[in-house]
Amino acid sequence: MKPTRLLFVDDEPGIRATLPPILRRYGFVVAVAASVREGLEQIRKQEFDVLLCDLKFQQEADGYEIVRVMRQANPDCIIVVLTGNPTMEAAEQGIELGIDDFIAKPASVDHLVATLAEKLRARRIALSEKPRRKPATANATVADQYRSDPQ
Repeated sequence: MKPTRLLFVDDEPGIRATLPPILRRYGFVVAVAASVREGLEQIRKQEFDVLLCDLKFQQEADGYEIVRVMRQANPDCIIVVLTGNPTMEAAEQGIELGIDDFIAKPASVDHLVATLAEKLRARRIALSEKPRRKPATANATVADQYRSDPQ
């Protein structure tokens, strides 16, 4: 199995210094961004399996912009928001954008890693049950490309 690629976006230097090494010990390949702009650049450069980001950034757009761009770039990415200010409004907007979970800061590392593992496991099951597209042939219909029975 290939390593799980995680993008961590947060403008707090302390959490950027401490959390990524911990996540790496759990087997994640972690890219770090300190701003919305840096996060968007990372998304343009590579594909990620997990986005872990804050919602509030100093002097910038909010984390919802990162979520929107990630959802567009990779609809199957697990998106978990790590926020110091969980509100009902944030949760409602998050549901609309397809955020998979919210975790309040300060977060227990065990809880965070368990949540990420649970979401990844569920996503892998969902993706394995998704009909696989067969290569198109000259006479194949769109329905033929998604047929699950072998021919």
